[in-house]
Amino acid sequence: MTEDRTMNCKILLACMTASLFSVCTNATVKIANAQPQSSPSTLITHPKMERYILSTAEKQRVRKGVLGWLKHPETARIRQIAAVKNRGIVTVCGYLTAQNFSDKYKGSVPFIGTLFSRGFVMTGVAIGDQTEVVTRTCNQNVFQ
Repeated sequence: MTEDRTMNCKILLACMTASLFSVCTNATVKIANAQPQSSPSTLITHPKMERYILSTAEKQRVRKGVLGWLKHPETARIRQIAAVKNRGIVTVCGYLTAQNFSDKYKGSVPFIGTLFSRGFVMTGVAIGDQTEVVTRTCNQNVFQ
């Protein structure tokens, strides 16, 4: 039963990550096809996103969700958790420091995920191929 649940969580994570990359890729295509703006650093903003204040219980769900994906959860330090809400969906970003698979610490890296009533699903960590997307998404939309 636990293996099935773990597999379902991994499938959900893969689907949500693909969705995140799809949204970011779509935004990049729109920028590439757009008329030149007055400033090359003009960003696509999401005016409907509003700052969301996490309760202590919600922060604990985020922490539990993040720790569940780590090889060495006892080494983790999570800080600067922030959230936004858009159309009822709460997106959370924060910074994570933990031992990696080679038992070395890598500095604080951003993570992103979605908060649900029953838990938190981490959809990305700014490591490897996800570095640019996670960092940009958190910086532009959550850590404002």
